[in-house]
Amino acid sequence: HFVSIRGGQVDPKEAPWRDYVLIAPNHIESKSGRIIKKETAAEQNAESGKYIVENGEIIYSKIRPNLAKACINLDGRVLCSADMYPLNCNGKMLNKYLLYLLLSEEFTRLATVESERVAMPKINRESLAEIKFPVPPISEQRNSIEKIEAQTSRLDALISETDCSIELLKEQRIALISA
Repeated sequence: HFVSIRGGQVDPKEAPWRDYVLIAPNHIESKSGRIIKKETAAEQNAESGKYIVENGEIIYSKIRPNLAKACINLDGRVLCSADMYPLNCNGKMLNKYLLYLLLSEEFTRLATVESERVAMPKINRESLAEIKFPVPPISEQRNSIEKIEAQTSRLDALISETDCSIELLKEQRIALISA
């Protein structure tokens, strides 16, 4: 009752839609909510119908839900693949809170079980609409978001430091081998 799933598709071959960024499952990093690549519908040679996604809405990949591919759109109006659902909360739940619920292991397990009922693993609109989420007051949702983002920021910094160390060690190895 707190989340709507947008319907109605547009033709990505026509103006103005062909110039819009088109987000597909392969553009989202699994389990992190990060968009890793941005291309327009024209650059992707998109042909079939796509959904419009407004700024701040969530994009959730219905295909292979075990990959936990969801993100929040912060790029104005974009398009998303028909293999994804544009989701928007009605004010009793924050969109970013919904994103973290969709990326959670608990939701991913539930969505995966639901998706295994068909040949191609995907969660349909009706099954997704029937899933119940905990909806604490907005202040608690904000608090949860702040805690998640603080932890994520700390982990991202550690990952970045580790990546730098690995690169430095690779350079030192090459120098040592050359010497």
